Amino acid sequence: MNSYKNVNLEEFNSIDIEFSKKEKEQLKKRLRKKIVKEKSKRNVFAAAVAVLLISAMLVPNVRKVCADAIPTFNNLYETLGFKSEYLDQSVYIGKTYEENGIKITLDNLIGTKHLVKATLKIQYSDKWSESKRPLIFFDSGFNGEMSTGSTGGYKDTDKNTTIRVIDLMQDKEFKRKGDFTIKAFSDAFKKTMTWNMKVDFSKNFDAAIEKDVTMSKALEANIKHIEINKNVVAISSDNWLTSVSNGKSYCLKMDNKLYPIIGASIGDEKCTKLTFMENMDYNAVKNSKNISLVEYQNKDVYDKMTKTEMDKLADEQQKELDKLPKEEKVGVTYTKNVTFKNGNKAEIYKIERKRNKLYVYFKGNDKKQLFNMLLNYGLYTSSGSLVQSIEETNEGYIAEFNDVPKENVALKIQAGALELNGNYSENESRIILK
Repeated sequence: MNSYKNVNLEEFNSIDIEFSKKEKEQLKKRLRKKIVKEKSKRNVFAAAVAVLLISAMLVPNVRKVCADAIPTFNNLYETLGFKSEYLDQSVYIGKTYEENGIKITLDNLIGTKHLVKATLKIQYSDKWSESKRPLIFFDSGFNGEMSTGSTGGYKDTDKNTTIRVIDLMQDKEFKRKGDFTIKAFSDAFKKTMTWNMKVDFSKNFDAAIEKDVTMSKALEANIKHIEINKNVVAISSDNWLTSVSNGKSYCLKMDNKLYPIIGASIGDEKCTKLTFMENMDYNAVKNSKNISLVEYQNKDVYDKMTKTEMDKLADEQQKELDKLPKEEKVGVTYTKNVTFKNGNKAEIYKIERKRNKLYVYFKGNDKKQLFNMLLNYGLYTSSGSLVQSIEETNEGYIAEFNDVPKENVALKIQAGALELNGNYSENESRIILK
């Protein structure tokens, strides 16, 4: 796959990425709830922005990516979680099937023990208007044993074309090698679209770092096992680390840096829960001297509100936030100063870009209140990135964002943030890797 090394992906960065009205509403709901949970062993819990970091899958004798696929990949697949850094590790399939006026092309694949990520292009004929497009589901498995559903994100490139990045995951390990199948099915199809591939995951299995875990003290959720690959951190726990409905949230603390646990989780109430942490860096885990799980308890400002009251407050606060003066630095439009309902103030006093990441520096009257905003209601970008990590400084905090376009990105504050105060509790348990 060395053909990727001489490709200049940066020349395609001029393509603008915009959210439709429908996508904005979906993003708002996901940010509010963070994740939707179904109590079924095979159901998947999709994160606010479904972006999972996963390691490579190797298949012999694969074809090379054609040049005209690169612009779509760089500007759109990347924002959906399939990163350009995966190119040397990925497999290009490029196989297309068509059924009832819907054409699907399976482009790239990468995988690890519990998760395979795939990029797809879906093209609709003129018979399918946007409002009538059918739902399309994906399934996968080895040797004909289809055992898992999918989650992921999508983006329309034009009126007839949608690209998708799907995450196919299961709590038991995928086989090291064999015949791997991906299926696409829909009520609109008379027959299922099926891609059959011979795969060998052995290199990724062997490269993984796996550690059993003990906790210094018990929390409501306790980590049992951590699997670290170049592109994914998979955490096994005895309770949910995501979509916690009792006002709790969890972070991994690596030395002086906090990583909110963002990702997808699978499992059910009676077995181990497996969480794929999309914002955790391989080297951050490998090189950390002190690792902890931190449990936060916060009272949600919407707890005692009806849906109508909640929507009304969100709309009012969003209008209030939109009216605040905006500034622009390094291609980022942002609100420099905000005032909370209790009179405290917060300020963004510095913004910088390094290594394809965005770093936003905050300070305010009350550091706990500021942290509560960053962790629970915080910020997101118009490119779909949530706060990936939070680092404390003498003045305040640094919030880190991944995969932010180099130009024309807006930093957003979620409605409800202005109601927050610093009244939360935290409970920390050290993680001991065996």
